[in-house]
Amino acid sequence: MPLAPFHCALGDSPEVELQAAATVNIAPGDDSVDTNRVRIVGAGTITSLGVPCQGQTGELGEQATVTKRIYWLPTAPGTITLKHNPPFLCLLGEKDRTIAGKAFGTYCSDVTGYWQEDSFSLSSESPTASGGALLAMIYYTASATITIPPGATRAWVRMWGGSGASGGTGAGGVTIGSAGTGAGGYLEKFLTGLTPANTLTFTRGNAGAPVSGNNGGNGSASTLASGTQTIATLTANGSNGSAYVGAADMASYSNTGIGTPGGTATGGDLNVTGQRGGNAYAVSYDAGSGAIGSNASWPGQGGASAFARGAAGVAYNSPLGNPGIPGGLIIAWFNDASL
Repeated sequence: MPLAPFHCALGDSPEVELQAAATVNIAPGDDSVDTNRVRIVGAGTITSLGVPCQGQTGELGEQATVTKRIYWLPTAPGTITLKHNPPFLCLLGEKDRTIAGKAFGTYCSDVTGYWQEDSFSLSSESPTASGGALLAMIYYTASATITIPPGATRAWVRMWGGSGASGGTGAGGVTIGSAGTGAGGYLEKFLTGLTPANTLTFTRGNAGAPVSGNNGGNGSASTLASGTQTIATLTANGSNGSAYVGAADMASYSNTGIGTPGGTATGGDLNVTGQRGGNAYAVSYDAGSGAIGSNASWPGQGGASAFARGAAGVAYNSPLGNPGIPGGLIIAWFNDASL
C-alpha cells in the first residue's frame, strides 16, 4: 500500500519582534509568538514577560516549561531597563539591568509566569572579557570532594535541593488523591579567585522516600562548601513530603491534599524558592448536596523550578506515594581572560 505524502518543517521559526513595555508577553497562548527567538525593541522598563500559554496545563495538570532566547535591541537614544521583580522576573545578580546596546539573554518559566534569567551577555563584550574560556561543564550526581580542574579560576555554579516524597492514600467514601511536593530550592553563583587543584565539598540533597500508608519522607539540602578552596557556603534546601490521605480524611472530606512549599536557597547570586506542590482534589464535588463523584481522583502535581522538581501525588487507594527527586549540581569551569 503506498504511503500518503507528508511535509515537515526543519529548524526554528523566524524571530518575532516585540515592543518594550511593562509586560511583554513573549509566550502567549494564541501562538502569535510561535518561536523560541524573540527580538525586543523600543525603550522602557520591563517588569514581567507574561504568563506562558495563558496559564494552561496538561490534561493531568502537569506543568509546561518554556525557554526563550531574547535579542535585546533598544531604540537609540532610549534604553531598556529590566526590573529585578521576583518572582515574576528574576535576574542574574538580583539587580535591575539597563540595556543601552545590543544584548542577548535566555529566560525560562513554567505556566505561573515566574521567569528566570539563565544567561545574559552584551554583544560588544569579548568572549573572554568577563569569564575566560569555558574549560568544562560537569553535572555532579553524587556527593563528592570536587577538585578544581587544571587552569580553572572561575566557576558558574547551578545547584538545587532534593524534594520530598508524596504521601499515600487509603480507601474510603471519597475518591481523593494525595498532594504534590514542592521543588527543591535553586541557586546560581559565579565564583572567582579559584586555585586549580584545590577542592570543594559537595553534598547532594537526598530525595524523600515514600512510606506505605504514611506521609512522604522529606528531601534534604544540597550544599557546596569549602575544601582546601575557601568559599562562602552555598545551600539549596530540600522540600517536605506531602501528607497521607486516609479513610478518615476521605469520609469527612477534611483533607483536600495540600501541596508542600518549595525549598529555599541561600548564598547564591540568584536564590530561588522552589515552586509549591499542587493540591489534590476529588474530581467532582456538588457543593449543594455534598455529594462526591465516584470517578477517579486528581492527584497534585510536583512543583518545578529550573532543574529542581517535586514529586507528584498518587491517586485514590494507593498506599505508597511517589519518591522525591534528588538534588544536583552543575558547574561550568572557566579560566581567566589573561590566560
